[in-house]
Amino acid sequence: MLGRIALDEIWDKALEESLCACSNDNKWGQDITGFIYCENCKSWIVKPTDFDDIISRKATITMYDFEEAKGLSGVLMPDGTFLKCGNAEHNLVLADIPLDVQFGCLYFSSRLTGERDGNITHSSFQFQGVTIAQLDWINDHYKFYDEGQKRFNCHQWARKLES
Repeated sequence: MLGRIALDEIWDKALEESLCACSNDNKWGQDITGFIYCENCKSWIVKPTDFDDIISRKATITMYDFEEAKGLSGVLMPDGTFLKCGNAEHNLVLADIPLDVQFGCLYFSSRLTGERDGNITHSSFQFQGVTIAQLDWINDHYKFYDEGQKRFNCHQWARKLES
């Protein structure tokens, strides 16, 4: 097991090798899921598992074709753009998305098998509600939800219009 000093060295190496130009400004924060990000430019890094791991955003993101009732995995942006990714790859898709935009996203997770394993979530922090553009996309793509995702009524999360 790695000691505290070794873990600190791993984090230091990850910060140095990140693609963030601000890495020497000591403005790194940690979100509620444990990921490290630059508070200045909103770049994210992933903790390496050992000293030989290179931190890079060149990771492969799973691409797939939409298939009816098989499920969706990806991020639905507030403007209605859907960014595909494999299950548990959402952090890779969001690497260059500003944090304030991430708070307005919907997160679709599924193993894309049509089982009841899929879900849809949103940020529990600063979420303002689902936008009209997101609702339009949801209505157009509902046929692709897996059985688990069909349990979620995203319309109940609709953004409240100011009067």
